[in-house]
Amino acid sequence: MEELNYKLSSCGEDPVQQAMAAIYAHFHMARIHPFIDGNGRTSRVTQDIILNSYGFPLPIIPSGERVTYYDCLEQAVGGWRDKRGREKFNGPSEGERLFYDFIAGKINSSLDSVLECFR
Repeated sequence: MEELNYKLSSCGEDPVQQAMAAIYAHFHMARIHPFIDGNGRTSRVTQDIILNSYGFPLPIIPSGERVTYYDCLEQAVGGWRDKRGREKFNGPSEGERLFYDFIAGKINSSLDSVLECFR
């Protein structure tokens, strides 16, 4: 929570940092799995609340891409665990990048849909 609070307070008006903070919340809440049930829903809702507070449209993951979503999340968790064992590893793992890119793409698709409504 401390790291998330830092990310939220330091992103300012930068939309990339705002989106990254929301995805960070989603990933790490899903990663730590704090509840017996509802971890995925809770992590996605947390992300969506953060995105909404910054004026982003919410990402939509079609049912046909559910397996891709879970694969990306699994690779991100694995990458996060692998890098924890290394002292001199900075930045996200390849799995984490994959997950961030997947969710960011869904945010972008939602934004495209919203913009299309105004054309």
